[in-house]
Amino acid sequence: MKKIRIGTRGSKLALWQAHHVARLLKASCLDCECEIVVIKTSGDLINDKALTHLGGKGLFVREIEEALLSQKIDIAVHSVKDLPYQLPPGLHLSCILEREDPHDVLIAQKGLTLNTLPAKARVGSASPRRICQLKLVRNDLNYVLLRGNVDTRIQKLKEGHYGAIILAKAALKRMGYENLDYETLKIIPCAGQGAIGIEVKNDVLKKYLKPINHLKTFEEVNLEREFLKSVKATCQSPLGCFVEKRENQFHLKLFLSDLENKNVLCENYSLSLAGAAKEVGHIAMQILKNKWVQNLFSACD
Repeated sequence: MKKIRIGTRGSKLALWQAHHVARLLKASCLDCECEIVVIKTSGDLINDKALTHLGGKGLFVREIEEALLSQKIDIAVHSVKDLPYQLPPGLHLSCILEREDPHDVLIAQKGLTLNTLPAKARVGSASPRRICQLKLVRNDLNYVLLRGNVDTRIQKLKEGHYGAIILAKAALKRMGYENLDYETLKIIPCAGQGAIGIEVKNDVLKKYLKPINHLKTFEEVNLEREFLKSVKATCQSPLGCFVEKRENQFHLKLFLSDLENKNVLCENYSLSLAGAAKEVGHIAMQILKNKWVQNLFSACD
C-alpha cells in the first residue's frame, strides 16, 4: 500500500481541495492511502494588508514548497491562481484537475447588482485585476481592501461592512455557497482561476497522478502560466488571462491596464494547437513593446 502525504494550507477551502484530491487518488488507485498534512503559510498569518505590499501570492505556497523539497510531504495541493509561474528548482506542476467555473461573482446587499449598487457603495476586494475591470463599468463605487477566507468575507458582507464583495465562483461552489444570490461578472479571470494543481518534486508518483490529470485543463492553464512567465507578471499587475480550448484552437482572452486605468488592453486571440506556446510568447513580446506596459511591470517588480 502506497502512502501519499498531501501538503496543504489549513483554510477550509484548501482542506476541501486536499480532501478532494485524496478522494480522487483513492478512487483511481486502490493501492494507495492518503494523509493530509496541514502547513501554515506566511499568507495565512496576515489578513489586514494587501498581498501586493507583502510579496504576492507566493506567501501562500512558500512553506508548502519547502516541505516538498525536504520530503516532509509527497505532493502539494494548490489553487493554481496562487502558484507563482516560476517554481523552485526541482519542483514542477505535474497534475491539474478539471477546472471549475473560472468566473468572478459579485454578492451584494439586498440582491443588488453591479449596475444597481448606489454610488460610493463599498465594494470589498483585494485584487487589482478585479477592481480595474469593474472601474471601467462603475468608477463611482468605493473599492476597499477585503482579505480573509470565504466565510469571513461573506460574514463581513452580512454584517454590513460592505455593500458588495467580489469572489471567485469556484470558491463559492466548493464551500457550499452556490445558492447565494450572486451576479456572474463579465470580467476576465486571473490565470489558473478555478483550477486545483498538484506540485511534486519528482515523477515517482506519476502513475498515481496521471489518471486524475485533466488534459484539457492542463493545457489551458499551462498556456495561461506561460503568458505570465513571458511578461514576468506579478500579483500587483491588473492582469486577466484566460485560455479555452475549443473548435481545434486555443482561444486566449487578455485584460491588462495600468493601476489608474489610463491605459487599457482587452484583446482576444486564436492560437493553433501545435504552436500555441510559441504564439503566446510572441503576443507577450508585442504587448511589452508598449511603454506603459513596460512601466507597469517595472513598477510592480
